[in-house]
Amino acid sequence: MATPSGGLPRLRAGLRFSPDRSGYLLEDTLRGIYYRIGTGEYLFMLYLDRADDLEAVLARVAAEGVRLSREQGQAILAWLAAQQLLQVDGPEGIAPLLDRRRQEKDQSRWHRLNLISFRIPLGNPDPLLDRIAPGLRWLTGPASMILWFVAAIFGLQTLTANWHLFRDQASGFFAPSTMVVIWLIWLGLKLVHELFHALVCYRYGGRVQEAGILFILFIPLTYVDATSAWRFPSRWQRIHVDLAGIFIETGLAWLALMVWGHNPGSLIGLIAHRTVLVAGISSLLFNANPLMRFDGYYVLSDLLGIPNLYQRSLAHVNALLARLLFGIRLPDLQRQRRLLFTLYGLAVFCWRILVLVSLGYLASTLMGGLGIFITLGAVLVWIVAPLQRLLAAWPALRQRDPRAARLALVRCPLVIVAVVMVVSLAGFHRTVQAPAVIQFDHQARVRVRTGGFVEKILVRDGQRVEAGQRLVILDQPELDGEIGTVRLEIARLDIQARLARDRERVNQVQVLDRQRRVLQSRLRRLRDRKRNLVLSAPVAGMIMAERLDQRLHTF
Repeated sequence: MATPSGGLPRLRAGLRFSPDRSGYLLEDTLRGIYYRIGTGEYLFMLYLDRADDLEAVLARVAAEGVRLSREQGQAILAWLAAQQLLQVDGPEGIAPLLDRRRQEKDQSRWHRLNLISFRIPLGNPDPLLDRIAPGLRWLTGPASMILWFVAAIFGLQTLTANWHLFRDQASGFFAPSTMVVIWLIWLGLKLVHELFHALVCYRYGGRVQEAGILFILFIPLTYVDATSAWRFPSRWQRIHVDLAGIFIETGLAWLALMVWGHNPGSLIGLIAHRTVLVAGISSLLFNANPLMRFDGYYVLSDLLGIPNLYQRSLAHVNALLARLLFGIRLPDLQRQRRLLFTLYGLAVFCWRILVLVSLGYLASTLMGGLGIFITLGAVLVWIVAPLQRLLAAWPALRQRDPRAARLALVRCPLVIVAVVMVVSLAGFHRTVQAPAVIQFDHQARVRVRTGGFVEKILVRDGQRVEAGQRLVILDQPELDGEIGTVRLEIARLDIQARLARDRERVNQVQVLDRQRRVLQSRLRRLRDRKRNLVLSAPVAGMIMAERLDQRLHTF
């Protein structure tokens, strides 16, 4: 396809457009990639092959009732070039567009410093899904919904009947001894979560082009590229794909509740208890949160019928800030639902700040100097990169509106002063922290020799005790069962030995005696472990153990 005399490129072959609620779906049939675009972008691409220069394209789009600026048209062309959606006879026609896109990438190099959130692609899972999807299809249909509701009823009954015990065990959630188990549970749930996104997508004829791991503060979250669901004719099918991960995680939480309620004091019960907590936290705080671009956000976008709600709302808020701070009226395509875009964009903006502050504090607390470096990288991404883009666009903005510089010099300091006053009047409690080590002249650590669940706590923090006084009693049901089994085996050997003596079978008696001595030695070791379940004070002194009462029923 030729390039016109004005140098305007054309769309290449293999592209397909289809209506998608308030926008359009652009499908690259050659690569199996989907893009969701707005009406303005669709009209621009529609007339791109019917005009000789950019002004003619913008004029024809304006005749359809959508006004695009020249900068917006150039931005659309740059995006098309970067996505390899244009076709030209030679490199001279597309070179300026690629140069513009290269400049945008150079401006976004600050994003490489953001170690709080990054992703690692792991390839195409299609071959694996082709093999397993037919056998697991029933899990994505009405039968799984019925099972989910039944499990929810029994799970909630178990939780209601044992709420106090469940709450007490939750106090030891962050205990170092169980962190490895929690990490494994988290990773397993995320794998199942994304698998069900892919299975439901396959159910309606979609494909999954990519899968990988998304790290938030080095916490692994899996992801799959299910954008092929955008071409599903029904939005309820898309919502089904969006909710599939949350559905299976909560379903596993109901099953884990029933397992925990059957035997809350066992190791299996502890794992089930942690599974309930991890599934609940990840589903509600992350996946169901509409302010993050996870499952809840896509459900909200489909229900409202607004594609790219996240990006459009943030762009709308940025336009409002530019108008407030610099008096610059940026092109605004959000003529409809402005109130929704404003409220949602402000909510997302505040949420991002809260997440950045929280993750930064957590990173600096857990990782020390490395966490501070990670936080500074994220701050640079969120502050320096937008400032760099503003400075790059500043000459064009000043040319468009000469008052921008004067307004910026007046309004920006006023906004900074207002923010400082709000922060100073908020009454934050200022503290000074310094590393210190307190070493007592005479101290004794009480360590567990045999693992078990805390059944009774007989002392409290700050209480004075005498040497030999019992402190904590642990419980290990498996140990009691093992002791009983060994004692029964010894009794059986005694009966066999008595019969052998009566029959004067000397060799058999000797063999049975050796077996009995082995079992007696094993029984002594088990009884020693049983005695170690009672922790006693090695010396007289004062108990120093914060939040000791929260250890009840924990392992």
